[in-house]
Amino acid sequence: MLALPHHQLIALQDRRDSTDVLAPAEPAPLPLPTGGGFDVEVVESIREFFGLDLWDDLSGITEEMLREARLERARERRAEAGAEGTLSLGPFRS
Repeated sequence: MLALPHHQLIALQDRRDSTDVLAPAEPAPLPLPTGGGFDVEVVESIREFFGLDLWDDLSGITEEMLREARLERARERRAEAGAEGTLSLGPFRS
């Protein structure tokens, strides 16, 4: 979601073509019970992530809010990589 351009993020609507970009590129390994594609529902989670009210439209997400979320995610990834790196002691030879 954070990789989407701002204009595409704020245009997302549940169970519409706009959320097709969020579905897996590979088809499901087994036939789906509906016999169709995916029904993606993400708008409520996106609102919550960005601190919007329940009935706010996603256009309330500013480019600055998206940029800050991307920076925060990058910081988290660096911290995770650093933490994993400190635990790795490397190969030992006797």
